[in-house]
Amino acid sequence: DGNELLLVNSENGIAKLMGPGVYAFSNADPDTTWPKVKHARESLTEYLASSEDSKVQLEELSILLSSRKTFDDQHGSEPGFLPEQEKLLSSPFIVSDEYGTRSCTAVIASGEKISVMENCYQRGVLAQTTKFSYTLSETCGNLRSNSE
Repeated sequence: DGNELLLVNSENGIAKLMGPGVYAFSNADPDTTWPKVKHARESLTEYLASSEDSKVQLEELSILLSSRKTFDDQHGSEPGFLPEQEKLLSSPFIVSDEYGTRSCTAVIASGEKISVMENCYQRGVLAQTTKFSYTLSETCGNLRSNSE
């Protein structure tokens, strides 16, 4: 609604009201503290600190999402993975023959305008980019969409 952010976990249906802050999420529980999630949140925080509010760009956020940096220690990763699998899965952007990042979505909510950019990938190669924006009207639920 432009005033609050509600995160809903699709696996268990639990909703969580998010306070002000900078967030990064993976496909794990939102409270999981994987190094790749911590790295993504730190990178986003640094980017936002170095940008003027009006200068934050979806394209720049998208570049942050495509980091292929790997991490050695996977605090809280799923048990049962071999060390080389853990290393592969430690990257924010994953590319392999069996598993990989399918899409990355950047969102900017500023005032009444919400802008979204989604990049879709096939085996690590950008296949499609979709951009759109919404303007929230005075009566929540009345959305105007602008697609690119």
